[in-house]
Amino acid sequence: MYNHQQAPIPHTELTGDMFETPSSTIAAEYRIRGEPNQLLKDPDIEEDVVYRITPESKITQSLLEICAKQFLSEYGAWSGMAALKAKCLPDGANNVLITAVARGRKHIGHCFVSQWIHMDRRIWWVTQLLVVNGYRSQKRATRMLRVLTEHYDIGKLASQTDYVGVISAHPYAICTVLRVFGRGIERLPSKPDWEKRWEDIAPLTPFPTPVCVYIMGTAPLKYLNTAKVLPGTLSARTNFYLDSRVAKEAVERIVHSMNRQIVEPWEWLFGNLEQGCEYVCGLSYRYDPEYTLVPKTCNALRSNRNHDDEGGVNTSTSSSSTYTDARTFFGDPSPSIPYADIDSYLFDVPFRCILEPSLSRVHANLVGTKRKRIHEAKELIAKQRSMLSIIMGGKPIPPCLREAYQVKTRRYPLPDHIKSWAAFTEYMFECFPNDINVTPRVLILQAIHFQELLDEHEKAGGNGGKKETKEEITRTMEPGETPSEIQIELQGRQNTKPTPHIYKRRHAS
Repeated sequence: MYNHQQAPIPHTELTGDMFETPSSTIAAEYRIRGEPNQLLKDPDIEEDVVYRITPESKITQSLLEICAKQFLSEYGAWSGMAALKAKCLPDGANNVLITAVARGRKHIGHCFVSQWIHMDRRIWWVTQLLVVNGYRSQKRATRMLRVLTEHYDIGKLASQTDYVGVISAHPYAICTVLRVFGRGIERLPSKPDWEKRWEDIAPLTPFPTPVCVYIMGTAPLKYLNTAKVLPGTLSARTNFYLDSRVAKEAVERIVHSMNRQIVEPWEWLFGNLEQGCEYVCGLSYRYDPEYTLVPKTCNALRSNRNHDDEGGVNTSTSSSSTYTDARTFFGDPSPSIPYADIDSYLFDVPFRCILEPSLSRVHANLVGTKRKRIHEAKELIAKQRSMLSIIMGGKPIPPCLREAYQVKTRRYPLPDHIKSWAAFTEYMFECFPNDINVTPRVLILQAIHFQELLDEHEKAGGNGGKKETKEEITRTMEPGETPSEIQIELQGRQNTKPTPHIYKRRHAS
């Protein structure tokens, strides 16, 4: 099954739109280059990176060993070559290896994909995606998956439905799949919206838990069809243990960046990741020539250069975002909420800063009062404690609270440059260095603001986003289909336009 040949394989130039079927044994090389930019040179040009498609029949033992060593080096896990083949080259599937190779034949990343058919639907599953440390945050993971769409006929046949999936413990791997096969992280709805309105936004978002369970159950891979998807979540117990801090920090960057750029609270759709679990993401994929990978505008998702993916937030108007842009939102949506009075009350009555909701439940019937709002805030904190400050950190504080702290009679008036909750929290610690209730006070105020923004979002109903979604569905429907039929069949119409400057060479058979 494996070819141990070491010599370079001759190449033949290909022109035009020539796409291979999943069972093809044709190998090829791709050079993907970005548009010329004098300010930012494409690192693939400097490193002369090529992306190689290698079908299973042409995968050599030495190539497998390189991939295994890279995985061992990055994750410190080694289960043997037999286990690698069972996971990444399963029987009963068309398997392919995509490698990123830099100058000097240095392997800097790889991606295994397995494809199988169930009930006339083709399923493409990313079984392993890795970029070597030092070569990340440079679109390498994205481009490896882009090569898959350039080489094969995935998403291009009118009579064929294609599903794409991945199971990974790293949020940036999920972002990569969303970028290439979806509409990017900026299209991902907040978890509450997705749970309530999945039928309305289905063509552009990950499948719900029951669909993921069903697809994984059809897999010829034991680790997939035996993985236990946790009820009500998009995560599965696979007994793969990764440092939980890595995933947690990545999710926090994603959540913070999204919430900086939209008004309403945005929650990570895939939820918290338990030890021994991985995220599950499944999408329906359809090639859309009108969709392009536009430049991302937020760099906070990549605060260092040690990530697998470019899961940035895109605020371009072409992204068809369903959210309210924070840059165009002015004023206090609900000035009737007396944030300054609530803050003063919490300062004067420290007992109310105890975050245990049961201690304030007696006041729950006092509708509209400060005590009522504080009690509801404590209940929200109990549910969102780990992420509340991350969600709200990038959002501006309410104007009435800002005005209260900017009065000149204060010892330390609030500076004009402090606008976000994150900066305001630091300011509060400096103003009240000996107050042990600063943290709960700020959390309670953030929770009240969280609920206010959420209520405003729910009142708006996301009608604008629904309209844009329907337009995208209509544009990518096949003749004779209706939006309802697409929803019933779970055939979301999405994906990416080929990147300019893609050069392909096919290996001679």
